[in-house]
Amino acid sequence: MRNALIRQYQLLKGEYYVPEVVPDTLKWTKSDPMNILKVQTDTQWQLIEKFKEKGTKYMPASGTVAVENKKSVKRKADEFLLTSNQINNLLS
Repeated sequence: MRNALIRQYQLLKGEYYVPEVVPDTLKWTKSDPMNILKVQTDTQWQLIEKFKEKGTKYMPASGTVAVENKKSVKRKADEFLLTSNQINNLLS
């Protein structure tokens, strides 16, 4: 898409046209031209349907199968941790 757009702009304005807003370090000249880009075919776009599987937000890679993760992400706090009330009682 980008190459096609740049190429159309070059064909419209000409190979040696340089917009005024282009910094001096990036400007092209007849001795150092920005050659007209070759025609390049972009990759076809493809819409992917939403993956509907319980318990997952991710779509598995093509040719693979989603594996159910039975491990719980939540962990219980260690018993030695004190609550804020317990800390306040110790400090007073």
